[in-house]
Amino acid sequence: MAAELTLYEALVEAGVSKERARDVVLAQAESMHESLSQLVTKSELDVSTKQLQGEIGAVRGEIAAVRNELKAEIAEFRAYVDGRFNVVAEQFVLVHQDMNAMSNKIVVRLGALMVVLFGLAASLMRLPR
Repeated sequence: MAAELTLYEALVEAGVSKERARDVVLAQAESMHESLSQLVTKSELDVSTKQLQGEIGAVRGEIAAVRNELKAEIAEFRAYVDGRFNVVAEQFVLVHQDMNAMSNKIVVRLGALMVVLFGLAASLMRLPR
């Protein structure tokens, strides 16, 4: 209150009207009161810090749980993909075996066709003209 009185007296001595000086001092006091009411005590700060640390711990726990769930889902997906790749690889092996069998059949058939055609050509060459 002494600072407010000193400010009031200084404003009056500087030529400010008493009403305006009083308004300035009251406005300054109200502003100061609002500023001081927003300050936090150390105990309030400690309580807030502990609450935040608790919340941070809870969030870390949730993140760890989500991370574990993701790891499990990724492992499951990898197993599925590996299984599908194994099926595809087995199918490729079967297709390769089928193609080898077909190529052997084709070679045998073409060989037989060549024998028949050479025999036919030889027979045609022996015919009188």
